[in-house]
Amino acid sequence: MSRHAPHQGQLRLFPEPGASRIASPEDRPTHLDGSPLERWVRHLGGSAARVVVTSNRTVLASLGGPFEARRLRVHPVLAGAPDPVAEALARLYLQSPRRDTRRALHARLRTYLREHEAELPTPTGPRLAPPEGEIHDLAAVFRRVNERFFGGRLQVELGWTRKPGRRTLSRWYEVPGAISRIGVNRLLDHEDVPARVLEYLLYHEGLHELLRDHRHRGKRVYHHAEFRRRERLFQGWREAGREAERFLARLWRTLRARR
Repeated sequence: MSRHAPHQGQLRLFPEPGASRIASPEDRPTHLDGSPLERWVRHLGGSAARVVVTSNRTVLASLGGPFEARRLRVHPVLAGAPDPVAEALARLYLQSPRRDTRRALHARLRTYLREHEAELPTPTGPRLAPPEGEIHDLAAVFRRVNERFFGGRLQVELGWTRKPGRRTLSRWYEVPGAISRIGVNRLLDHEDVPARVLEYLLYHEGLHELLRDHRHRGKRVYHHAEFRRRERLFQGWREAGREAERFLARLWRTLRARR
């Protein structure tokens, strides 16, 4: 559950343009001379710019390297993209297009990725810390929520995030072929945070596990009408969500002040 938007991770197949990541031993320089993507990267980034293919399972594209020798790291599904898609990818990462142009480029990429969904890496979900925190035990909180709202039927893995986050309160992760995971921002493992707030967050994420996504005009919609109807069954859900946001903002400010 994000403070400002629904689960962006469902379609966030690559980080924000300009984000970089240290190359891993699995990265391999490509030999894509003449390919659409290589041509566009060199055209926009200079003759020293290159494309690097990576088998990373969570990030499909990222930009790194020194300014004079940019390295656009991409998953194989993007390495062989046709010219219009290669142009969109290169412009998003090597230029700063206007908002309307950026939206059109993102739409072009998403259409291509939907058409090649079978070639995309299978999400595995994040590594989480144990649910037993210093103050709150997520397993105990979830048992109450599960019995009260789901008849004890939901089976998920629970845990606190390994690192504190600024925006995300909690998140549900679908793991194909395995049990789904629910992670809660470790900043909320605090004595000032009431159990009721955690109950609401776990209920919200439990609804994702129960209802999954709906398709609307070719897009996945996670907070659909039935989800919203069921969410309102949690008494005081709106206030609990806002309270969680206030706690997270305050605890993040405190954390930053200590650094």
